[in-house]
Amino acid sequence: MNDATDGSSGIGLWAGVAALFVGGIALLARGRSAHASELPRQPMAQPMPATDPKPLGRASVSVAAPYVPAPFVYPPPAPVAPPQQPRGRAMPFSVSTWEPIVGVLAPQAIIPIPFVMAWIEKESGGNPCAVGELTSTGPDGSPREIGLFQIFNPDDFKALGASPSDFVAYCVRPAVGPRQRPDKNNNDGGYLDGTAPNPQRLSRPMTSDEMVAAVAAGIAEIRKKRVYAEHYLGATNTRWNAGGPMAPDYWSTVKLAHALPSILSSGLAQVTHALGRAPATWHEFRAAYETIQPRAKYNSAVDRDHQDGYWKALQNAEDTGFSVPPQGIPKIA
Repeated sequence: MNDATDGSSGIGLWAGVAALFVGGIALLARGRSAHASELPRQPMAQPMPATDPKPLGRASVSVAAPYVPAPFVYPPPAPVAPPQQPRGRAMPFSVSTWEPIVGVLAPQAIIPIPFVMAWIEKESGGNPCAVGELTSTGPDGSPREIGLFQIFNPDDFKALGASPSDFVAYCVRPAVGPRQRPDKNNNDGGYLDGTAPNPQRLSRPMTSDEMVAAVAAGIAEIRKKRVYAEHYLGATNTRWNAGGPMAPDYWSTVKLAHALPSILSSGLAQVTHALGRAPATWHEFRAAYETIQPRAKYNSAVDRDHQDGYWKALQNAEDTGFSVPPQGIPKIA
């Protein structure tokens, strides 16, 4: 644990963080549950139907009961010492800072702890003020992608029933410059002047409730993406389960629903059609998809940081999903 949570009394998250969720989750009180009808972060190539999907390609459909997330249950609140922000501009949090909170909330949502921790590491490095594009904003002026889990503004926040502004209330706001014209894809997004990037640092210490809410929002986001992923896995009869030997493959698909959902909504069906069956593993799916979409293939002549977005999304999903051990989710007492 770093200086952000040091102190004479300590943050004591192992003892009381689950209890404090009642206060912290107030930011999400208008809608935590995820449903299959929720819209993804960007338009899908194939809209999610209200009824069971028809067979795609030559793969038959045999879908078990869909995953429906149950509501969280929390114990009564208990006092926890608030974290302290160190002086200076150094980022006060690391990935490990959030492990005590994740260790309580992830099992309640039946999500592997390593998966949540890998998601945080991949998307923000543990910085609660991390943003996606430094100069890109949503309709409300808050960053386009926000926080530990890089929740998309506005779509994902609307689905969670949360306000993006609540998750940047403790962050330094960039100086607002003039809006630019829409880009070549007609994305407005309220871009700020390039001379005023988001500083991605705290303006004040976070309260314990805010720390818990930052993780709880991400857990709710994962639950929503899990519903999305299970729809398309079921539609193509791709039998990767959350537990057992195929757990890394399954959770890679859940992360792909966040990284670039169009690959999942259209690419999985394309691969199934090309193979004449559902892909047996994540790696078979990825290899087959690279033949369908060459932009998804690694280009050794291009710097890794400048690879195409398709490759980056697949690698992002694989790195995160394969943090989960083959046994998947352990039993919860």
